[in-house]
Amino acid sequence: MNPIRHIVVVGSDPVAWIAATGLLRAFKHRHLELSVVHAAGDADPRVGWWTLPSQRGIHGLLGIAEPHLVQHTGATFKLATEHLDWQGQGSRFLHAHGEIGLQFGPVPFYKFIQAETLAGRSERPDAFSIAGTAARLGKFARPMGDSGTLTSSFTYGFHLENAAYAAYLRAHALRQGVRELPAPLAGIQLAGDGSIRGLSLADGTSITADYFIDCSGPEARLLGRAAAEDREDWSNWFPCDRMWSAHGPAMHEPPALTQTLATSAGWLWRAPLAQASMVGHVFSSRFQGEAEARAALAGFEPALRGEPRLLRFAP
Repeated sequence: MNPIRHIVVVGSDPVAWIAATGLLRAFKHRHLELSVVHAAGDADPRVGWWTLPSQRGIHGLLGIAEPHLVQHTGATFKLATEHLDWQGQGSRFLHAHGEIGLQFGPVPFYKFIQAETLAGRSERPDAFSIAGTAARLGKFARPMGDSGTLTSSFTYGFHLENAAYAAYLRAHALRQGVRELPAPLAGIQLAGDGSIRGLSLADGTSITADYFIDCSGPEARLLGRAAAEDREDWSNWFPCDRMWSAHGPAMHEPPALTQTLATSAGWLWRAPLAQASMVGHVFSSRFQGEAEARAALAGFEPALRGEPRLLRFAP
């Protein structure tokens, strides 16, 4: 087996730059060459992301200093996700990023919650969570202290604007030694066995590599050509296949949480940034038209900044 020396990543958005930089750093003893090639039209139309706490580990692997990231992207911290109306009008559930309660000797905390509920004294689990309480109060601090202390019993993710995050990761990748190819993808050269032999770029050059990674999103520029099998359709279980998203005005004293609101055909969401906010509407086109869903987003946030962007995807 020939050793892998050169890897080409196809894509333009955060996933592509994370893959390239992560491989370069994780296998630095192999002295790999990592190249990123853009594919025309593969830019992710969504305005932004909210991440799980595991993204902090990814940033650590990439060698990113968190204060620098937050300062240069306008990101905000995320301690929890608040789900509204998912179990009926007026219902609320706060999914906090951290421990809920402490164990009473051999008795796990959830049994205390069960006992209180059976006794008619229903309690919200997030009331016993540092992350949940802080999120509701609009407060934030990083975990501190030893692993057994209450102040270290939580973690957090981020709210990130897509364009700013991609630009930041690109600049960081180039400083680390990732190479950005000068022309976008124009075609794929397949070998006789169906594997990828090389890529043709828009300037007429050809690129060969030992390994290719497809980070082109739903377009699947490489996998769609190299894999003959049809995609498995999961829409019976995951009917949502569209998302409108847009920027909104900055929130006054924004909480460190993402908010979702159940609707008849999907859900609406809101997340804060330092100088703006992000809103979106995820829905199923079988139950709601695109124009109707866009109107619902405008009703959710009347002060939209710019035109909403539509993402179509297949589960």
